Amino acid sequence: MGTRRIFISDIHMGDPKSPPSGQHSYVWFIKNAPLLEKFLEKQFNDSDVSQVIILGDLFDQWIIPASCPTNRLGDICSNNTNEKVVAQLRALAGAKKLTYVPGNHDMAMDTAGISNTKRFMEDNFKDVTLILDEDGFPLGKYEWEEWKLIAEHGNRYCLFNAPDAGTKQGESFLPLGYFISRLVAYRTLMKGNEENLLDTIIKFLGDHHHPQFIERMIDAIASDCDFKGGMNLIDIPGYGGTTTTPDQIGQFFHGLKSRWGKVPGTEKVNADLAISGDTGDLNLAADKVFLYPDSETKVVIFGHTHYPAMEPNNVRSDVQSDNAPDPNQTAFDRIYANCGTWVDKSRNGCTYVETEEEADRLYVRVKAYTENSDTVMPGFEGFVEI
Repeated sequence: MGTRRIFISDIHMGDPKSPPSGQHSYVWFIKNAPLLEKFLEKQFNDSDVSQVIILGDLFDQWIIPASCPTNRLGDICSNNTNEKVVAQLRALAGAKKLTYVPGNHDMAMDTAGISNTKRFMEDNFKDVTLILDEDGFPLGKYEWEEWKLIAEHGNRYCLFNAPDAGTKQGESFLPLGYFISRLVAYRTLMKGNEENLLDTIIKFLGDHHHPQFIERMIDAIASDCDFKGGMNLIDIPGYGGTTTTPDQIGQFFHGLKSRWGKVPGTEKVNADLAISGDTGDLNLAADKVFLYPDSETKVVIFGHTHYPAMEPNNVRSDVQSDNAPDPNQTAFDRIYANCGTWVDKSRNGCTYVETEEEADRLYVRVKAYTENSDTVMPGFEGFVEI
């Protein structure tokens, strides 16, 4: 039985429509597809790997220009760029080595969408372990009881990217981040200016205590993108099925901050902390929800931010070995790690989290994968004990 588990997130396979002459590709994942294919094949052939757990944003149904129609999961899987990656995922699923937890960019749009996603995964990835539909929401949480480990995408704790339970209650789960993504993709299509989505949010967040900060932010982003028309929302439940202007989107999401907290599991994360999550500080939410003093949880792994992270805490001086001060010989009470991403323009390259069981220890490592190496990122390793 394999002793290692591989956690990977934020691949963002898209459906690149050929842009007209003079326009630009807006898809995030093209160049790294052959690298991921090789990586997944390696995990399939490695008998020490028991599971590959994808923590969301495997597919991308958000990065679509506001002027374009939406895509479907089938379109993404049949895209030539993604076909070999999909084949490796199917092989892992067939070997019962693949677990999939959704993120926000592959989020079901409404209740019916949850069933559709389940059906699609079961039909196209036989024997995949799908973790979806937590308390009726398009969320999932991977739990490994033996090691008190919890892993999920992390968007649950982010104001603009958690499933929205209040704006279009009973009609749609889509959060504000979906519409921001469509605007940013439009800017890339027209200008070739591919800015990190988190950077866009940070740039235009402004005074989030102002009663109209949502409207102000959407207006500023739309102006920055030179988008003046109606957003193409055909097939988007809850939004009329035709077009909607950025001004209308801002009005729909007015009061978003006051409605925060309706998604199960967010009770310990207030709205201001949820905004911090949207700017990349998910470790704070992990501490509040799972890694607080006296918590039984030992390891939390998230994705979503696109930034690999490794934050062991609560060093236990009573378990120093004779080899101290080697950090690999010092157990931690708790560890937070983030998988990073595999998008082409990742600042940190292609990264993932690996866990390995060794007697009464569970090692947690954040690793970087390239064509020529597969290495632990400096300082991104630690372990907990049973």
